[in-house]
Formats: sequence, structure tokens, C-alpha cells
Amino acid sequence: MSAPLWTHLLLTILLALAVAQVVVLSAALRRRHVPPAAIRAALPPLAAIWVLFWPLYAQSFWLLAGIFLLALPATAAALSRRPFWRLIAQAWGDPEAGMVPLLLFLAGLTIAALFFIALPEVGLGVGLTLALAPTLAELLDRRRFTPLGFPANRGQTLPGHIAFVLAATMLCGWSLHVFHPIAWLPLLTAAAIAALAASMLRALTPALWLSPVAALTLGGVLWLL
Repeated sequence: MSAPLWTHLLLTILLALAVAQVVVLSAALRRRHVPPAAIRAALPPLAAIWVLFWPLYAQSFWLLAGIFLLALPATAAALSRRPFWRLIAQAWGDPEAGMVPLLLFLAGLTIAALFFIALPEVGLGVGLTLALAPTLAELLDRRRFTPLGFPANRGQTLPGHIAFVLAATMLCGWSLHVFHPIAWLPLLTAAAIAALAASMLRALTPALWLSPVAALTLGGVLWLL
């Protein structure tokens, strides 16, 4: 039975309010000279809160409308010349690539949402992984560990690789268990295979493209398994 219209409207309104608060808070933090890297690092984990609400969506239109809401301020920051949006561009943008990394993260989240529409147990895990696992891995990569030296992703370290695999395995395994409450071992085995494949591509893919590549890899492997 489909969820009533008011449920989807309420979720959309709550998401719009949350996005507005994040935009205003980001601007305030940047005015107080908080480093943009710290602001950018907080954005994907905040998106994980919304991803947890995906099972409440019964119509794909409203889920994709949420992606559109997330993309609106990023697009405005990329295109607008107004002082406020230039401030958001400084807070959210990469010094070299501008708003492209954030927009590619949203592209990866869109891929996860499309997987969720087709296979909820896959899409939910992929969405949570995109929001949490790369941030955890990057935090460890910034420590004084020896880089693995992969040409496309020279900053990747062994602790970051292990953290990504473990986080992706647990998140995807938990998502599979939510929708299919069976024994953990086969679920975690499938999730670990997908996580290892995504982490290997992380080593071979420029960091800029990690989100869409990881979403396609995780979702595709879990779909096949």
C-alpha cells in the first residue's frame, strides 16, 4: 500500500528546511573563517540522515525531488554572482575544481536513489556508503600514514582503504539485513565483495569521480550477487 501524499509532502518540506539550515550555517561558518575543507567534509555525513528516510518513500518522484532540492543550492553557488552564493561557493567548493566534487557526489547519490527504486536493499546501502565511507577513509588518509602510491589516487593509504572496505561492508550488509532478515554471514560476504570491488576502483579512479564510480560498482556488484 502506497504511503499517503501528506507523508511525501512532509518529508520534502523537512528536507527543504534542513537544506536551508545547512546553507545558512555554512555561510555563517565561512564568515567566521572556518576552513572550507572542514565545511565540505561535513556535507556528505549530513546527507546520510536523509538517506535513512528513503524507506518511507513509496513513489520515486518524491525521492528524486529530494535530490533536486539538494542540487539547487549547489547549482546556485556554482552559477550565481551574488555575494551570499559566492560565500557558499567558497565554503562548499574545491579550490581547483569548484563545485564539481559536490555535484558529482550528488550524481552518485542519484545513482544510489535509482538503485533504491529498483532494489531498496541495494540502494539504501549504497546511499549510506557514499555519505559515510569516503569521509571516514579520507580522514585516515590525511593522517601521517604512508600513501600506497596509486597514480590516480596518490593520497590513498592502507588504513583508509581498510576503513572504506569495513564501513561499506557493514553499511551495505545492514541494509540487506533490514530488507532480508536472514543470516548475517551470506549478507556480509556479498557486501564485502562489493566493498572490495569499490575500494579497488577507488585506488584506480581520480578522487573527483569516486562517488558515481563507487555507486555504480557497489550497486552493480550487489545487484549481480
